Amino acid sequence: MYKLTHYSAAELIHEHREELQGYLVRQTRCPETASDILQDAFLRLIHADTQNAIKNPRAFLYKIVGNLAIDHLRSSNRRLARHADESEWVDQPAFIVSVSATYLI
Repeated sequence: MYKLTHYSAAELIHEHREELQGYLVRQTRCPETASDILQDAFLRLIHADTQNAIKNPRAFLYKIVGNLAIDHLRSSNRRLARHADESEWVDQPAFIVSVSATYLI
């Protein structure tokens, strides 16, 4: 069993940093994003409300990192979809002009 403290959280991240970085780069395909997610994971880890001892700290850390990677990918997909929807309207100036002209009359 493993009880989490600020020091042990930093130690845990440091111990698994390279493998976590590699995992995140494969998930996100971006080293900078992987570093950002790893930093967020550290913050989540030191603020985790762990009343009980952690049986497998490496698995717990991977769960945090994996969830953050999924959150990032979902957010990116939503942002891309929203941008695609907005660009459809921008690419159709004739429609906008005809709608505006209809309401002006």
